[in-house]
Amino acid sequence: MSGASAAGAFGRWERVRRALGERQSRHLFEEVMRHGLTVARRRRPALTAPLLVAYVLALGVHGVGLLAGILGLVLLARPWSNLFIPLAGVTLLLLCVAARPRLAREPDQPLDRARFPALHALSDRVARALGVPPPDGLAICADFTANYRAAGWRRRRHVELGSPLLAILTPEELAAILAHELSHGANGDPLRGQFLGQAIHLLATWGTAVRPLALGDLGRGSAGGPIVSLLALPLEFAMLGLSELLFAWARGMLWLVMRESQRAEYLADLLAATVVGSAAMRAALEKLYLHEVVDAAIRVHALTTPDDAIDARIADAARAVDAAEFASYRTTSRNESWRADASHPPTAMRVDFLAAHEALAATITIDDEERLALAEEISRLLALTRATLVGRKLEAIYG
Repeated sequence: MSGASAAGAFGRWERVRRALGERQSRHLFEEVMRHGLTVARRRRPALTAPLLVAYVLALGVHGVGLLAGILGLVLLARPWSNLFIPLAGVTLLLLCVAARPRLAREPDQPLDRARFPALHALSDRVARALGVPPPDGLAICADFTANYRAAGWRRRRHVELGSPLLAILTPEELAAILAHELSHGANGDPLRGQFLGQAIHLLATWGTAVRPLALGDLGRGSAGGPIVSLLALPLEFAMLGLSELLFAWARGMLWLVMRESQRAEYLADLLAATVVGSAAMRAALEKLYLHEVVDAAIRVHALTTPDDAIDARIADAARAVDAAEFASYRTTSRNESWRADASHPPTAMRVDFLAAHEALAATITIDDEERLALAEEISRLLALTRATLVGRKLEAIYG
């Protein structure tokens, strides 16, 4: 498949994801605003009917991969009457390998507890308040993000924090982000695993791979071009039909998964607010609007003072955002109803959901000594990731 054709096929898949994401976000928001959510702390996920159907469909996807592996072994074990048999066997085995569920990787930059005791202590305290085990580890990365994952065969729990996000959070907002991520573990969110997501990705990849580049174009440039193209049309229509079937399968799974995933985000926000308070949770969410502001500050720093400390530059850029700009960000987010990561509702909708519910007070507090300790550790984390932050920007600018 040519680059342009591949881009077009994946662009079609992105349009499907966008349309589903917008519809799901609006419908689910209206539902949770009408009926609310029940805060619960459970280790096992609630197996709702949509989620059960999604698991059954995902099992079918992985079953196809397993069947391909079995058929591949059968073909390779039998006598080879021609070269196509071993080629088909190897192809089926590769399909089986590609279809295997993949375990989440452990973060690349884990934080040593002895070197960052304040961050670990705050994380442990938030976990106790939520009534869940503390994470097995904290980690840092150079992205504007935070995530929770259960990694490896042992399903070790990790919270990964992005240094550009840490640079603009108050200690209370940091506690809110930690509480939100740990709440996914508290509620046994099944979508933190790889089984469902990998199945959807495989279906989209297969649908793109079997889709013909163009109908009636196979014989172009050859001596018998028109005849070859005519004879190939039934095969091309069959491939097109198979591609549409695979995309429909993926679309159905995505519809089921996104609804549960977005509901899990609203629930994690609400559960976190019972520990850190509604105000801190809303403030932490609204800092997510500042991704482009932080990105621009890092770019300026990379071009002007790449060897200096970067935390002050990022923090000053965030503080310079006035109320009118924040209002504009809220409006944009609320009207968008979709994000590239469709498992998350738009940030403004999450803030609106919290604001519509009873204000919750924080059950944990942060004293001045802890504030200073956290500020010092975050400054060191920015220093650790500065080279990566600056290097990415310079590479993007100069190539």
